[in-house]
Amino acid sequence: MSGSLYRSPSTALYKSPSMSAFGGPAPFGSMSVADLGSLTRLEDKIRLLQEDLESERELRNRVSQNFTSLKIRNICFDFLKTIDTPKHTIHIYYLITVFLPAISAVVGSFYQHGG
Repeated sequence: MSGSLYRSPSTALYKSPSMSAFGGPAPFGSMSVADLGSLTRLEDKIRLLQEDLESERELRNRVSQNFTSLKIRNICFDFLKTIDTPKHTIHIYYLITVFLPAISAVVGSFYQHGG
């Protein structure tokens, strides 16, 4: 009972023993239970907003990576449209199997390092 003083359920006071036990003042002084509940709800909302912000950053990063990858693929396919002779078949194969994945890997590492 020494940690809590009750006047009524709506105006109950709570004295934080954490700092007063060490000889210093309590960090929040005397707070009503309603105030502590409001503070807890506010902290929960802040935590949820921070999680949402982090999720949004990750999504934006993925969208940006995919957009860049699609732009590179579009450039490659435009190039492929201009080359339609059989003698260029080996170059097209090289472009698709080596060049495109290499560019995608470079772009991916660029975004992973915050570029």
